Amino acid sequence: MRDCHFSIDRGGTFTDLFAEVPDGKGGVMHKALKLLSEDPAHYPDAPREGIRRVLEQVTGLPHPRDAPLDTSRIASIRMGTTVATNALLERKGERVALLVSSGFRDLLHIGNQSRPNIFDLAIKVPEQLYERVVEVEESVVLPLGTEPSARNGKDAAQNANVLCANVCQVWCEFVMGRRRAQIAKNAVHASGIRSLAVVLKHAAVFPDHEQAVGKLARELGFEQISLSHEVMPMVKMVARGFTAAADAYLTPHIMRYLHTFQSGFDAGLSNVQVLFVQSDGGLCRAANFSGHKAVLSGPAGGVVGCALTTNKQFSCKEHQCESPQDQPLDVAAAATALAALQEQVNKHGTANASADNPYTTKSVDEVASGFITVANEAMCRPIRALTQMRGFDASAHVLSCFGGAGGQHACAIARALGMRTIFLHKYAGILSAVGIHLADVVQERQEPAAEQLSSPGSPTNTDLEARLDSLQASAEAALIVQVRRE
Repeated sequence: MRDCHFSIDRGGTFTDLFAEVPDGKGGVMHKALKLLSEDPAHYPDAPREGIRRVLEQVTGLPHPRDAPLDTSRIASIRMGTTVATNALLERKGERVALLVSSGFRDLLHIGNQSRPNIFDLAIKVPEQLYERVVEVEESVVLPLGTEPSARNGKDAAQNANVLCANVCQVWCEFVMGRRRAQIAKNAVHASGIRSLAVVLKHAAVFPDHEQAVGKLARELGFEQISLSHEVMPMVKMVARGFTAAADAYLTPHIMRYLHTFQSGFDAGLSNVQVLFVQSDGGLCRAANFSGHKAVLSGPAGGVVGCALTTNKQFSCKEHQCESPQDQPLDVAAAATALAALQEQVNKHGTANASADNPYTTKSVDEVASGFITVANEAMCRPIRALTQMRGFDASAHVLSCFGGAGGQHACAIARALGMRTIFLHKYAGILSAVGIHLADVVQERQEPAAEQLSSPGSPTNTDLEARLDSLQASAEAALIVQVRRE
């Protein structure tokens, strides 16, 4: 009988597991477990090790680490992971080439010129995820009327009848013969690159060219091909391009991790519901889990868990923020570093002391306490930005605390913000895993639309409503298919 459900948050430092298993009395009970995400001396994969330990407790039978894990009692596995996040931050993704409309090779380098600090004189341009650029000779022109012109084409009247996704009218030309020669000329495949991001100018409304390039790339042996109109069907080329590049960069890395994870189970895993958390907090099947959906997979579980558990307990307006990711703590190295800092602090304090400004030597504990105070203030700032700077009184809110070290900081942060109530869930230390347990399977659909709004019942509004109904029906049908498969 498949009666064990596992929800796992695989972070950079720790892997948290929340399990719902039979209690032996006809009901269910919950088990919590926290493991180091990387501990090769004891186990090859932390999520699989957590499942193995719980199964041994539930069944009373040994489950050897060096054998494929028995799945006969597993009903579902839900997982959020920072694998994509870490690969993006550490630049450990796949080698990628960008195929872009001719004339736009520097588009993603230029970006949209948004800067975190507009007064910063030393602007650091983010490193691009792709290493090569190939320009595609293609053109899609939006005609202005039916009169022949250089812009509208010779057969303007006929071109005006070409409809693309009921959004706009186009005429187009595409040099496919040269495309094969140019890809070969740039020696992209020969250089070892197997992942492509394809970003053509008007692909959101006229995807034919991207589809043709994708077909050709598959014929040439490329393994990962991220077409921007499939990854993010929107008209904004910069945002669509960044997303397609991230998808091409991260998806192969994620697929390799999923293969490694799944290879540790027996053949019965095909009968287990295996779902992964996407950046929006919703769940999807492993086959549909891709790079651009996985960047915030880890934190998303925590947001869902915090929102659902806090809102269930309190009827109050919520604001969400998060502190930076923790790093592994080496106790000996930390003690050595603090001792060195203590020496520097005391040396500086003594050198600047005077009769009017005496200095008292600081202990290691006092130096460490100072770092905690600074860390607490760093976590207070985003809370103030989301409350006080937007006209909300932070003291009227409840501070919801979760995370392995959340309880160590909660009281100091609440005191600094004037908050009188702290909510600590009984599973606060593994709340991301609990959020994954509570999350829903979701399907999203979108497509670009450009219409002039008019009065209710007009042909334009009726068309928009029909398209919305079609998108809803498509999403519902996909959900039904997934439920039947599971």
